[in-house]
Amino acid sequence: AIMVADPEAEAEQIARLEAWRADRDDAAVIAALGELSRVAASGENIMPASIAAAKAGATTGEWGDAVRRTFGQYRGPTGVSKAPSNRTEGLDEIRARVDAVSDAL
Repeated sequence: AIMVADPEAEAEQIARLEAWRADRDDAAVIAALGELSRVAASGENIMPASIAAAKAGATTGEWGDAVRRTFGQYRGPTGVSKAPSNRTEGLDEIRARVDAVSDAL
């Protein structure tokens, strides 16, 4: 089953978020996120800057954007060929057979 948010509850939450964002000190948030980016780029501990950003009113999404701008987006390895393994004998043959089946399909 697919879970769907109640449209009324969703609208209420969006209104609360918009009101909260309107009341926060945007300059303080921007400054805190800038400091977070600076600290992340320098290799320092980002926890104090993260806490300061949260206290200033930065959202989780804003925090994540600031961190991703410095470190990039993590993409975990997927698929058989990306899994760590010391045993690679026969892997080229398997890949060739998979390619042949893929071409046939």
